[in-house]
Amino acid sequence: GTGVLSMLAAKAGARKVIGVERSEMAKIARELVNRNGLKDTVEIFHGDAKDLKLDEPVDVIISEWLGHMAYVECMFPSVIQVRDAWLKPGGILLPSGVDVLIAPIDDGELYNEFGPGFWGKTNIHGLDFSYLTEKELEMGHANQLLVPDKFLLAKGKRIHHLETNIAAPGDEWCSGTVD
Repeated sequence: GTGVLSMLAAKAGARKVIGVERSEMAKIARELVNRNGLKDTVEIFHGDAKDLKLDEPVDVIISEWLGHMAYVECMFPSVIQVRDAWLKPGGILLPSGVDVLIAPIDDGELYNEFGPGFWGKTNIHGLDFSYLTEKELEMGHANQLLVPDKFLLAKGKRIHHLETNIAAPGDEWCSGTVD
């Protein structure tokens, strides 16, 4: 991304920071590092994390791989590869864990604007899409939404927990139950 975590690590006292960005955003991150006077401490590697080559193992890995429902962006396997290849024994991986929670909500506006209720609207440019309401409900589609507490019908309950320092490839694919 923007290199913000790399720059914050440098400002917090890290001796050497290597930011990893696969997309063209790496060029912008480099410019931001330069503009913030951190080019002597922060290096931006433009490429896939699996292709990273370092001179020595590292003390800390800080990663921002969480998407909605935690794992949707499918970046966690790369984090595990870098951890296993480059983190010193006893090193720190941040975030150190992740909890996936689920909670029932009641918010008609969210349901009708961003959820299955959207398809039940009459006259979307003169077309009837109401059949898609049923199909979307069958898919179990997840959206990332900020839901105000007042719409929660119950507190969130954990359906999955992952310890990043011991996780293995595939551990992010899970199912869970809620009582």
